[in-house]
Amino acid sequence: MDSRVDRFFHGIKGKKISVIGIGVSHSDLISRLNDYGAKVTAHDRRTREEVGEAICNNFEARGVKLRLGEDYLENIDADIVLRTPGMKFHHPVLERLRRDGVAVTSEMELFFDLCPCKTIGITGSDGKTTTTTLITEILKEAGRRVHVGGNIGRALMRHSRGGLRGGGAVELPAHLDAGEPRHRGGHQHHPQPPRRAQGYAGIY
Repeated sequence: MDSRVDRFFHGIKGKKISVIGIGVSHSDLISRLNDYGAKVTAHDRRTREEVGEAICNNFEARGVKLRLGEDYLENIDADIVLRTPGMKFHHPVLERLRRDGVAVTSEMELFFDLCPCKTIGITGSDGKTTTTTLITEILKEAGRRVHVGGNIGRALMRHSRGGLRGGGAVELPAHLDAGEPRHRGGHQHHPQPPRRAQGYAGIY
């Protein structure tokens, strides 16, 4: 595992982390944060029935707390908050948390901070999967080792923990908030993130 990734995951032990949104990607992220000793709370607007009884039971059996339903964003008590991509960057709850000194970030931002290889991110309303696939095949044809993640391929944080080398093609959500600052190799919304080595770039 890359040393920066290793330092990050071992540094979250005992930290209170709230993950907003329980989807396929976040479910994997929640499990991994929990495995590394973080005190994880998963928040979702959906009810227990809508999320799925089996998913909820699995998380609770592993010590993950759940905040579900209409009041899922009330009284968040966390050191780090990971928001779902569909949540507005300037959502009032997130702005309040930032003012209170809470580190607010996302799985995507963490990935770009931790990923040790060059990355190409694709977003937009239509054609993301096609474009990602074409770029992946072009890079492979050029002899590059390519890893695909995001909306297609594996969850992003699985990639960052895999000791990646080569290049990564990432399909990003179509609903990225226009008010969200674009990533350039470091982010101010989580505490002292590991910096990517000089020459690595996130492009989207």
